[in-house]
Amino acid sequence: MGRVIAVEEGLTPVTLLLKREGYEVVSLEDDRWRRADAIVVTGVDSNFLNMQVVDTPAVVIEAAGKTPEEVLEDIKARAR
Repeated sequence: MGRVIAVEEGLTPVTLLLKREGYEVVSLEDDRWRRADAIVVTGVDSNFLNMQVVDTPAVVIEAAGKTPEEVLEDIKARAR
């Protein structure tokens, strides 16, 4: 099984690319995001998990203005 990546709803092209590349993609809609190696959101200015403080070792990657391929490269470079 590959790395787990949580992706914000609405980022379908990113989700499809990650799945094709062998990543397990989970939603931010439930607690499965807590085991993610990276979290992909449309913008880090928003309160993306409806929480003031989020305690996670996951890397948060902003997808705004990036192609799905650029998001994938960010994940490869930053998520461990």
